[in-house]
Amino acid sequence: MYHRNQSMSAPGSTGLAFLTGVALGGVAMMLLPDQHKQKIKNMAQNATSSLGDMMNTDERAARIKDIFNENTAKARAIYDETRRSLSNTLADLGDQLDSIDEKKYAHLVDDTVAYIQEHHQLPKKNADKLRKYLQSDFKRLDEIA
Repeated sequence: MYHRNQSMSAPGSTGLAFLTGVALGGVAMMLLPDQHKQKIKNMAQNATSSLGDMMNTDERAARIKDIFNENTAKARAIYDETRRSLSNTLADLGDQLDSIDEKKYAHLVDDTVAYIQEHHQLPKKNADKLRKYLQSDFKRLDEIA
């Protein structure tokens, strides 16, 4: 039965679209000259490393407790997997990373959270909180990109 709050896309289609985008980004990187690849790789590593540093703050523990109502190993693992997945997606953007805007970033966050929500059977309430926190990181990403 279809409900108003449900997406009309088939189950798993968001995750499949996400993985397809990552794969296409990898193919595009293979076609670039080596010097350009290294420049893109360095820029993406700096940005994703800085995002990783944000995960190691006291803020991380508070976020996890707010999102999942507990700070268990499973909750931390899901949060960290989500951050890594988003960071990898951003790294795959390569030289497009410096032109990302808040709307594009929100779309990447939505795709990442949808994949994690489906993969871990995460309740909508938790997924919405996770999405909110990740989207709030855009200003920090914009400063380091």
